[in-house]
Amino acid sequence: MEQTLFGRALCKMAGATSRLPDSSGQARVWVPNIYARGWKISNLHADYVMGNGPASYTVHTMKLDKIYTRTGDEGKTSLGDGSRLPKFHLRVTAYGSIDEANSVIGLANLHVRNPKVFQLLRHIQNDLFDVGADLCRPERPGAEKPPLRITEEQVTWLENQIDHFNAELEPLSSFVLPGGSPASAHLHHARTVTRRAERDVARLFAEEPLNSAVLCYVNRLSDLLFVLARFLNDKGKEDVRWQPGLHR
Repeated sequence: MEQTLFGRALCKMAGATSRLPDSSGQARVWVPNIYARGWKISNLHADYVMGNGPASYTVHTMKLDKIYTRTGDEGKTSLGDGSRLPKFHLRVTAYGSIDEANSVIGLANLHVRNPKVFQLLRHIQNDLFDVGADLCRPERPGAEKPPLRITEEQVTWLENQIDHFNAELEPLSSFVLPGGSPASAHLHHARTVTRRAERDVARLFAEEPLNSAVLCYVNRLSDLLFVLARFLNDKGKEDVRWQPGLHR
């Protein structure tokens, strides 16, 4: 798996043991077996590098011993805090839509030939699991805040990527139609799925306490996917332009 704070978050939640950094500055944190309503996650450890800069984390192994649990056969599912909700609940719908957006981004990335954009989308896919982890842990009054929440820094990172790629594009003189190259068409599809996910998150935000950075992140993500779709259409030169009233 790519570098992620997911390993550290699991360690904080599960009561981990750790090994002190060795001469290379590397350390390892071990998480004991975790059991949750028919699931068993075992042999999970996170390696991280200690240095002058921010520590980096890499989760190397995670074993799911069982895929089906039968705990959802009555139409309910478990959240990250162990509570149970109907599968049609707004919260479940919201993180399900995020999962769908992640899947469509993965499909789009099969058609991406630009290595920077490819790695960027991989980065985003990992962050979307952070979004899902955030959404599946409700903010309970008086409860200790879970360690894995989307941050303002992650939102700012998306904004920086938008500014970077948008600076190289042809100026927009019309709305563009989804299309052009295969990668661009799939990114436009990912953009629309992400917009729908944003609407689902916004509905949840209106009903329950929610980390506002999640809503900001999903909003900026759809903007970035639009910019990347244009970037992969020869920086906007191959965009398919909307011509109002063309076939009247």
